[in-house]
Amino acid sequence: MSDNVENLILEHLRILRLEIQTLRTEMHTEFKDVKLRMSSIEAAMVSIKRESADIHGDYVR
Repeated sequence: MSDNVENLILEHLRILRLEIQTLRTEMHTEFKDVKLRMSSIEAAMVSIKRESADIHGDYVR
């Protein structure tokens, strides 16, 4: 009986470990995607600020 309980517990722990590893992998992939998207947004913001500064410079001239 004790061996069965230990085996059952070990089996559940293996499954949990596998699920946690799967979640880590998915989160790592998602994090990389979010970083790429944020970089794209930052580049767009820099472009908008540069265009705004150019327009203001034209008005000053």
